[in-house]
This record gives sequence, C-alpha cells and structure tokens, in this order.
Amino acid sequence: MHDGNKSNYPYSKVLRDFERPDSIYAPYVFWFYDQDLSSMGIKPQEMAHELASKGFNPGYAHARQNYAHDFAKLSNEYVKPVTREQWMSPEWFDVLEKQALQAEADGSHACYADEFQWPSMQAAGRLVADDPTLRSRSLRFRYIDLRPGETAKIDECFFAVAARVMRREPVSYVVRTPENGWKLSRASFDQSPPDKDNTQPINMASFWSDSPDATYTYYMYVPEAGKYCFSACWNHTGQNTGEAVYSLDGQEFYVDQRNGILCWNRLGDVELSAGMHEIRLINRGEGRLSADAVKLTSEDGTELILDDLQTMKRDIAWLDGDSIRLVTEGVFNASEDTRLYLFDLQIQRGYDGSTIDNLQKRTSQLFFERAWGPHLEKLGGHMGSGRAINGIFSDHEGDHGYKMAWSDDLAESYAEKYGEDIRLTLPLLIDRDVQGRDVTFSSRYLGEKSCREVSPASGMLISLNESPSLFLP
Repeated sequence: MHDGNKSNYPYSKVLRDFERPDSIYAPYVFWFYDQDLSSMGIKPQEMAHELASKGFNPGYAHARQNYAHDFAKLSNEYVKPVTREQWMSPEWFDVLEKQALQAEADGSHACYADEFQWPSMQAAGRLVADDPTLRSRSLRFRYIDLRPGETAKIDECFFAVAARVMRREPVSYVVRTPENGWKLSRASFDQSPPDKDNTQPINMASFWSDSPDATYTYYMYVPEAGKYCFSACWNHTGQNTGEAVYSLDGQEFYVDQRNGILCWNRLGDVELSAGMHEIRLINRGEGRLSADAVKLTSEDGTELILDDLQTMKRDIAWLDGDSIRLVTEGVFNASEDTRLYLFDLQIQRGYDGSTIDNLQKRTSQLFFERAWGPHLEKLGGHMGSGRAINGIFSDHEGDHGYKMAWSDDLAESYAEKYGEDIRLTLPLLIDRDVQGRDVTFSSRYLGEKSCREVSPASGMLISLNESPSLFLP
C-alpha cells in the first residue's frame, strides 16, 4: 500500500464534485454470482447497466452458491448453482470482462471478490489440494495432575510441558439435560477465548432442543463479588421459541428467542457473590430452545463468557510461572504438586470454516499466484484508479485459525520477537500464574497469531491505486 497522494484541490472543483459526484462515492452492490454462469437469466452487462442506471456501482461480483439453493427452495424450481470449477475458468473471466466493459461505458465501477465462497486465501480449496501441508491446524491439550512422589507415563504427543501448581479454583462448565435431547447446530456466536479445551471438529456450534423437558444449565464461576450485567446470545433454529427463560440463581429473565439472533442480548443487572452460580435455560413456550453463550460483565468491563461447548468440569490451576518447563523424558516423576500438559496437533478448520493455514509465511504468496495473478493477467487492463475495477474485496472474516492455532512459522516468529519458546507460554493460555504474566503471554500469543496471519483483514476492500501490479509480489 502507499501513502495518500497529496495534490492541489481547488474550491471550484470541490463544488463541482459535490454537484456531480464521481461514481466512486455511489454504493457498491455486493453481487452474488450464485447461478451457473452458462444459464444465468440475465446477461452480466445488462445487469451492470441496470444497476448503474439506478445510481449504483455494479460492485463486487462474488462466486458463491448459497442463494441459488435458497431461491430453489422458495420457487420450487431447480437452479443450477455456480461451481468451483467455473470460478477462474475462461467463462468466469469473460463474465467479469463484460461487466467491466459495460461499467467503463456507464462511468461506474464493477469489481470482484477474490475467492469462491469464503473466507478468502483458499483459492476454492486448490491451495490445500496442491499442498496438504497447508491445512490449518490447532493444538488440543489434556493434562495430568500429580502429587509429590507420583509418576506419569507420557504417551506419544506433539510436546509436553510441566509446571508447579500453587493453588486451584473451580472453572465454569455447562450441563445438557437430557444429553440426547439436544441437537448440534453449526452456527454460533462463539466468543470463547482460544484457551478452551473443547475444540470440536466443527468450527463453531450451538445447541437446540424441541423437547419440552429439556434444560440447559450453565455453571458460571465468578471470582469477585460485585454488580454484573447479565447477557445471553442464541442462534436461529428455524422455529425459535417465543418464551425462553434464563434463571440466574432463581432470578428469572424472559426472552423471545425469535428476535436478537446471533448477538449479545442484555437481560439485566445482577448482584453476585464470589463463587459458582447456576444459570438454567428452560422453555416456557412453543418452538425450539436455542442454547449458545452467556456473559457476565463487571462494572470495570471485565467479561466472563461461558459458551455452549465448555463441558469440562476441571479446575483452574494457579501456576508458578518460573517453573514451566518442557518435558522430554518418557516417564515424569513429580517432586512437587504439578500439572503436566500434553499437546497434540489436529487438522482444524478456522472460525469461519477456512481449511488453509494463514499462519504460514508462504500462504499469501501461493494465493497471489493462484488467484490474484490470473485475475491480473486477464483483467489488468481494467484495473486501477479511475478504471472499472478500482478495488478487490477479500472476504476473510479475520480467520486466523481456531483457538490454539499452530504453525511452525508462528513458533519461529514468536521466538525471534520475544526470545522465548512459545510452547512454554501455552499453559498460561489455559491456566493462570501467580506472577500475573498470563495476561502478557496471552496478549503476545494472540497478537503474534493475528500479525503472523498474512491475508487482508476481515472484509477488507483493497483499493487499486496506480498500477495494480504493486499489490502482487
């Protein structure tokens, strides 16, 4: 990217631009190319002209399938969706060029999104197909608590870390009743930090039940007494109940789950003592009950969040941070109260479903070669400031990897920046230390994770000023 160009801008030109503003200031349509490119009901250039005639830029053409299926359900007509094979085919580039030519004739802008479906950086799955080592990975952990004199055999794992335990406190968890009365949904407002153990094969999830006797109980541990704002979020189930009740220690809060879906809903203020508190979610109406996350926010802004997947009834260990060390022997002998952490690697989709490891340095280079390069080659003549294609939309959703995401590049860059082994910081993402360095290590990990991620930010519009080749390596 480049600094903004400074130039003289006469007042007369300011007035003229306000009277007849350039189309760059007009709304850009997010244009879903969800239908088979060879059977679209309207020609792309005709739609581009129609949009421009109404004061819109044709905007960003995005090849995605979801609305073709929705339209087919509503109309009872079969709609053949666009395919990943058509994306970046000669037919795809022909469609984009036709709408770009029409936009140039109309004085509008017709751009595109750089991925099939979303999130970006996957090249419609072709990067992983070309090189399976680019699959996104996360760490899964388990732990063993040992008293002085006890031993533990260390099974095969990615690596093991041990630390002295100074004290323990309870941790929040959830209980579903009956267990088989709840169904898993793939969508969720998952706000849980990356230190939770229950990393599922699905990137995000919530639960719902249509059983009249189903209850969902959150056991929330509150470390300090005080006044808290109580909030909850729920998901769309297709037939949400209009009368759900969140009962916090017997104080009931009624909500209509047909509204406020996938966002935090403020239920009220509560005075709470330190310790474990029970939040029961029950259905008092018709329809399905959705269980996602609950949140308590203290007056100083501290958030306590318990999501639907946290079913671990473990305790939080307060560690001696100076005692954290790698374990390499096959049998560990504890000379003090110790927590032994065993970490394993697993293939894991990112928060928004990405299969690509955005923490590897070479991912962006390969994506540029696979996706941006062909677009530049075919459409470069229409790209740049004042031209039809004056931007590219990277629909990425900030997908840096799921929870404790891992790559060798991440470990290497962390060591270079902080002079420390990142493996020794991971217990402080899971538990706490008496020295208070867990907050520092947590922010370092999350910061390095997001900085190491090399694709554009969530929903980023990449403006093409001057030569578009400046944005390619």
